[in-house]
Amino acid sequence: MPSAAPRFRFAFLALSLAALPAPARACGGDFGAFVAGLREEARARGIADAVAQGFLAGARQDGRVLKADRAQGVFRKDFVEFSRSLISAGRLGTGQAMAKKHAGVFQRIGRDYGISPGVLLAFWAFETDFGAVQGDFNTRDALVTLAHDCRRPELFRPQVFAAMESLRAAISTRRGRAAPGPAKSGRCRCCPRTFSGTGSMAMATAMSGSRPRPRMR
Repeated sequence: MPSAAPRFRFAFLALSLAALPAPARACGGDFGAFVAGLREEARARGIADAVAQGFLAGARQDGRVLKADRAQGVFRKDFVEFSRSLISAGRLGTGQAMAKKHAGVFQRIGRDYGISPGVLLAFWAFETDFGAVQGDFNTRDALVTLAHDCRRPELFRPQVFAAMESLRAAISTRRGRAAPGPAKSGRCRCCPRTFSGTGSMAMATAMSGSRPRPRMR
């Protein structure tokens, strides 16, 4: 008769695994549990509980964000068609005026970050019409909503923690009495991870008069 020991060992292993806490869901499921999982991951990433709690307090799913995300028609156009719909004489004229008005700012950006004025002016024009259109979405709720949605969690979940890091940096910077750098989408409407790089962060810091050491990614 075969020994019962292997069966007992298997049963013990199964019970041991069942007793382990379930890993946090990468996306989907109960929204409250998902947000709790974000807090736990933030702690594992070394983000202070107070920062994570402050960032996620009151976070909610925004159905408008999901609706807008699924209705983006620009992805159905090729680049030529897309660019023709955005480039206009009015935007070109405004861009030239802004380039002259903020020439000193763009010179500092070029010197400190190596980014040409044309690149930033293009983002500034296409994303917000040079700051005229800022939108009315809550950035925190939008990020958490898109991270919870299982279409592209690998894109948006890291953005949540990048926004927390930006909040932590803003708190530290304010304590140091320098220009703040809060987790906003900004005039170039970039995701939070971009703010720790060189693009929209370059414009934001130059506009504020501060010149931090650039961090490349």
